[in-house]
Amino acid sequence: MLDCYSMQSEGFPLAVILKAAVLMPDGTIGPIKARTFFPGIDLASLFPGTAVVSIITAPENLLDYETGIMCRGRIYDEWVETEESVSILQNHEYWHVRANYMESGSAWERLASIEIFEYGEEKPSVSENCGIRIHGAASRQYAQKGFNVYFREAYGKKRLDYRVIPEATDQTGFAEISTYKSFSLDNGGNGTELLKYRDPLLHTLAAMTGLRVSTYASRPAVLFLNGEYWGVYLLQEKYSGQFFADHYGVEKGNLIVFKEGKLDEGTEEDVAYYGEYLRFAGKDMTDPQVWEAFEQCVDVSSMVDYYAYEIFIGNADWFENKNTSMWRVRVPENTNEWDDGRWRFNLYDLEFSAGIYSHELTKPDHDSFAVAKDMHTVFCAALRNDTFRKMLTERLTWLCTALSYDVVSAQIDRYDEEYLPLAALNASRFNLKYKVESSEYGEMTKDEYNLRRFFENRGDFILNRIIPEIEAAGQD
Repeated sequence: MLDCYSMQSEGFPLAVILKAAVLMPDGTIGPIKARTFFPGIDLASLFPGTAVVSIITAPENLLDYETGIMCRGRIYDEWVETEESVSILQNHEYWHVRANYMESGSAWERLASIEIFEYGEEKPSVSENCGIRIHGAASRQYAQKGFNVYFREAYGKKRLDYRVIPEATDQTGFAEISTYKSFSLDNGGNGTELLKYRDPLLHTLAAMTGLRVSTYASRPAVLFLNGEYWGVYLLQEKYSGQFFADHYGVEKGNLIVFKEGKLDEGTEEDVAYYGEYLRFAGKDMTDPQVWEAFEQCVDVSSMVDYYAYEIFIGNADWFENKNTSMWRVRVPENTNEWDDGRWRFNLYDLEFSAGIYSHELTKPDHDSFAVAKDMHTVFCAALRNDTFRKMLTERLTWLCTALSYDVVSAQIDRYDEEYLPLAALNASRFNLKYKVESSEYGEMTKDEYNLRRFFENRGDFILNRIIPEIEAAGQD
């Protein structure tokens, strides 16, 4: 039994999708298999050095009024009639809009198949069934939606045995991550219509400096959705219980993960452990006994590195329960340095920083330390401790050298080489303004100019303004 079709999208490359199933003697139909073909398309020259991903799913899974995960659908039509919608739409607060595509959870996961073609290869290295959900927060409003990909026994395989992201290794830096329960096709978040690579660049900078925080690896990819070219994505790791088990050598069943102040992995009883951490906001961190208890609850080196880096990059979309992530093991087993039962910190959703949008809050001379002090209650309490402040000032001072403009510029150049050859077609697909502008740095977009300018000037502001503020914080 065959079903052959190709999506129509004039002016853009198209794939041909071939679906096949076995018709059994009793008239039943066996499992459907889907394959993607690119007749007449030279993937290697069109998408140089880039993985091509094909996702195939029933069209109604994406666009059905009731159940489609990519459309506004019934949820939007009902919401737009409410009083709540009036001010949200008038104020263009698109991140508060309700729609099918804003829904999350297992009820909004849909069966699909995925294929990954490596660097111009005609045959896929991966061809498996999976589940897909829409990925992201406010970035779900863009036409180019992000996706989470899940592997489950119900779909065929519990895990995908393949090096989806070749640069991904565990925390030793030696063991490669070669099996996945899930990963993301990220649209770039706040950078969806700007530089796609700001978030992966910032994760790379943190990882290469050896900060004691979790980061996720990624690589560029091009997506074909039901045969239609759907633009450039970040094929990246996804924080989950399995992620921390694989990266830190701990037991998945013993993990607690909190994301944006909510339980993401673990049991309801584990909320008490997070509450223990939060209660330190009201305690006297100058008391040696309190500080000793805090050190037993939190990996202070991880906390210092986390806050130093977030302050350094000027993250303007980061509050105590916004774009934050923490993990620990429930029961200390002490088989390695990571399963001692202390909270550790994960970098997450970094792209609203480092000069993006020319926004006042992301400029190199913005005082992001003052914002962190006001918005992060446990951090504010810890600042009263002399040891913590000294560690923070030393780490920030070190970052000014470790992430000098020359160091960062070399990494930006590397990301330019990977992503810029893909940018023009992506911009055309989604009717974006893709214009290379002249600047003191050469020919580049305004967003890249702002990114480079941020790192060129950030170190001086950290040293001359923020370090003295931290040193004086204990006197408040």
